[in-house]
Amino acid sequence: MKKQILTLTLMFTASLVANAQYSTGVAQLKNEHLAFATSAETMPTSLSYAQSTGRTTQPYTANTNNATFKANPSAKETPAAYAAPASELQIARGFKGFVEPSYSLSFDGNEYNRFGFTVSLGSQIFPKLFVGGGIGLEYYPDTELNSFPIFADVRFNFKNKGITPFIGMKVGYVISKDFYGLYFNPSFGYRFGLTKKLALHAAVGYVMQTMNSFDDNNNVKYNFGSVYISANDIEINSCIKLQVGFEF
Repeated sequence: MKKQILTLTLMFTASLVANAQYSTGVAQLKNEHLAFATSAETMPTSLSYAQSTGRTTQPYTANTNNATFKANPSAKETPAAYAAPASELQIARGFKGFVEPSYSLSFDGNEYNRFGFTVSLGSQIFPKLFVGGGIGLEYYPDTELNSFPIFADVRFNFKNKGITPFIGMKVGYVISKDFYGLYFNPSFGYRFGLTKKLALHAAVGYVMQTMNSFDDNNNVKYNFGSVYISANDIEINSCIKLQVGFEF
């Protein structure tokens, strides 16, 4: 009988202990849930962030209640990588080159009309100033003659932008197997920037060159087209020059 009473007492004590532990666990869970709920109430219901998509940055709103994301149509898009228009491109300094085909219309007759091709290399010292030198080839189709102008080349851009007017000046010497003389070529045109380094341009200019003819003995007359020039006589030829070019 004593054993049975002792057994019942132990079972009742164990039951009380287990019930107390269960109540404590439930209370802890309730407290944790209450703390989580309280902290969740203080959290923002939406988060705004910018998602980069390609070249633009799209504003997005994150809803923390259902973990869904949607674009905010009222927000203004901002470019992620701003590409400046050609008119706003600045001109890079450093090494610079020009390749220019041209055609010159002479005031002195068709025999002086000629095709030309020049190459200039130098430095863009400032965005508005280029200084260099070059060489060219000119072909006179009526007389089938060639000449080679060698010159200093200076150019001035009116603006430090991709699209800008400019003036240029080539001054040097022209040589050929049949004549030689001074070379003078001012020009005015427009530059159309492709990048900070690359550009296209078109220009109109005036060409004046002296044409001193000679032969091996330096005393025989030479017939240049329809113009008859004595040795050591100087002929001045003037042209309007139309040119396009590529800048690199």
